[in-house]
Amino acid sequence: MKIQYKKKRLKYYLYFGIAWMLLGVMTLLFNEQLRWNDYAYIVLGMLHIGTYIYESRNQYLSIEDGFICKNSLFKKRINLSAVTCIKSVSGNYVLKTAKREMKIDVGLIDELSLLELNKILSKLNLEPSKTIFF
Repeated sequence: MKIQYKKKRLKYYLYFGIAWMLLGVMTLLFNEQLRWNDYAYIVLGMLHIGTYIYESRNQYLSIEDGFICKNSLFKKRINLSAVTCIKSVSGNYVLKTAKREMKIDVGLIDELSLLELNKILSKLNLEPSKTIFF
């Protein structure tokens, strides 16, 4: 199961990537004297579009085979059965195990996916004092 990003976030990266690319192409076409930093617009556009493609394919979280994986440049993976505590800190969920900790930014998650995540996390057998779900 994939916990998805908000569509607004994905559209942001796509639209800004296209805008940076257009600005870069226009700079290359209409400037007679090109400097090295004129190519930065195209690089920024490629980075934004690359981020859009990566995030739309992988989404924010993956929950498979009893593991929750945060899909970022450096992936974090935690076994759900090893979670000992779930806290809510500044609008984020913090999943704690004996050795590791994973922060989940709830503001990045689509509303329907957030409901699914809450269902999965509430099914974990934790003491009421160690979870935010009752």
